[in-house]
Amino acid sequence: MKSITILTSHYDPETGAGARRLSSIAEFLAQKRWQVTVITLLPSHPIGRIYDGYEVKTPYISKEKGVTVIRYRPWIVRKDSLFLRVLSETLFCIKAFNGALKLKNPIVLSSSPYMFLGLSGLVAAKLKGKKFVWDVRDLTWLYPANVGKKTYGLDKIVGWIMYRTAKGADALISPCDGILQNFNGGMKYSMVVPNGVSDEFFLKVGSTSSQGILRGPHPRVVYAGLFGFMQDLDVLVEASELLPDASFYLVGDGPEKENLVRTARGNPNITFLSHMNTDNLIKMYVDADILVCLLRKSPINRIAQPSKLWEFMATGKPVIYCGEGITAQMLKEYGIAKVVPPGSPSALAEAIKELWANPHEAKALGERGREFVFNERRRSVIYKHLELLLEELLCKG
Repeated sequence: MKSITILTSHYDPETGAGARRLSSIAEFLAQKRWQVTVITLLPSHPIGRIYDGYEVKTPYISKEKGVTVIRYRPWIVRKDSLFLRVLSETLFCIKAFNGALKLKNPIVLSSSPYMFLGLSGLVAAKLKGKKFVWDVRDLTWLYPANVGKKTYGLDKIVGWIMYRTAKGADALISPCDGILQNFNGGMKYSMVVPNGVSDEFFLKVGSTSSQGILRGPHPRVVYAGLFGFMQDLDVLVEASELLPDASFYLVGDGPEKENLVRTARGNPNITFLSHMNTDNLIKMYVDADILVCLLRKSPINRIAQPSKLWEFMATGKPVIYCGEGITAQMLKEYGIAKVVPPGSPSALAEAIKELWANPHEAKALGERGREFVFNERRRSVIYKHLELLLEELLCKG
C-alpha cells in the first residue's frame, strides 16, 4: 500500500493557511487510498490556547477523514517573544522527529514555516532509508533582514541549514515558483503546488456569492486572516479613517492585533472580530461588498502568493490586493482583482471608492476572479499532480 508520513505544525480544525494546505493534502491522499499519518500539534492557533474538546493526554491518536493523526501538546508562549517562539517550535520539531522514526511509511513530508521541521523530517527519513519531501511554504528566515531588523548573523546560519535541508531532500514542493527559485533549482523533483480552494468551499459559498454586491448605502469592506507584521494592516486601518461612510471588518487574530486595536481606537467605522471557523467566515464573505488582501512592501513579498487571496476570489466578490511583484502582475494580467501599491492607505481608499462608484465593474471583477480560481486553483485538480510526483518517488525506490 502507498503510505506517507506528514509532519506539520498546523492541521484541521485550525483554519490558517498551513492547516488548510496540509489537511487538504492529507485528506486527498487518503481518498486516493494512501495510508496517511500526520504528526502535528493539538490545535491552538491563532487564539493562543488549546481548542475546546482537545484537552487530552498526548500523544493523542485519532482517525480523521481517513487520516491517522498523532497530536502533541504545544508549548504556548507569548506572541511577542521571538526567542520563546523559536524554542517552542524546536520542541515540536524534536517530538515530530522522534515520532517519524517510529513509522515505516516510505515517504516523509515536512512542511514549513516551522523552520527546523524540514531538518527533522530530513534526518528521520535518511536514518530510516526513506524518501524526503520538503514543502517550503515560506522563507521565514529571510523576513527579519528584509524588513530591516538586526539579525546578528543568525539569519545566515539558519539560511545555511535551510539550504542544506533543501539539498538533502528528494523533492521540493512550494506554493509558488519564486520560493523554489530561491534554492537555485537544479533538482529533478521539484514542483509548484499552489494553494487553492476546496470543492466544498465552492459548494458552501454557492450562488449567494454573486448576490448582494454593493447593495447598501455604504460599502462593507472585509479582511480575514492573520494579524501579522507582514500583513501590514495599519494600511487598512488608516484607509478606514479616509472613508468614514464605509464599514470595515477585520476578522482574525495574531501578534499585531492588540497594536491595531489601539491604533483604531475611537474610529467608529471599524470593527475587530475574533478568529472564526470556515462556515462563519463564509457568512462574512457573503455579507461583504469588497474583500481586501494586503502584504507589506518587502523584497521577500514580491514572490509571495497569499493563500487567502484565492479564497477571497472564490466567493465571487471584488477583491483589492495591496501588494507588488509576481502576484500583482498576474492579477493585473488576468483582470481578476484590483491592484494597488503596498503601504498606501490613500491608494487603497481610492480603489474602494472606485469599486463603489462602479457596481457593474465590481461585479464583473468578482465573477472573473471566481472563474479563475475554479479553473486554476481548485485543490482537487492541483493535488493530482502532487500525487504523481509522490508515486514517482516510490517507484524510484
